[in-house]
Amino acid sequence: FICVLLAAGDKFTGDWSRRPKDASGTIDIQLAEPAAQTVTLGGQEVKTKVLSVKKEVKGVQVRYEFDLDGRKLVSTLTGEILGSKFAGRYETRPSDSDGIVDSGKFTASAK
Repeated sequence: FICVLLAAGDKFTGDWSRRPKDASGTIDIQLAEPAAQTVTLGGQEVKTKVLSVKKEVKGVQVRYEFDLDGRKLVSTLTGEILGSKFAGRYETRPSDSDGIVDSGKFTASAK
């Protein structure tokens, strides 16, 4: 599986979405150092700071923080890379508590 990760590349671009609020946007992910992630929400780019990237046999996990309306949030993407596709789910929590405030899915393709 590690070979698949390396062969697929480290830059992906795609979309994210959530229900029931029917929100969506774009996502750009760079897994190699320096790891980076960009998302859009309502057509606006949201600045993020990648906290960690874990590549394991069971998949890839990316944690990043961002501010939204003056509130600091932390999102965790968990997914698998199959061929040139990186897809999975995300959960967003306030940085100061454990409650989930948002969740959804993402799909991205290697750049």
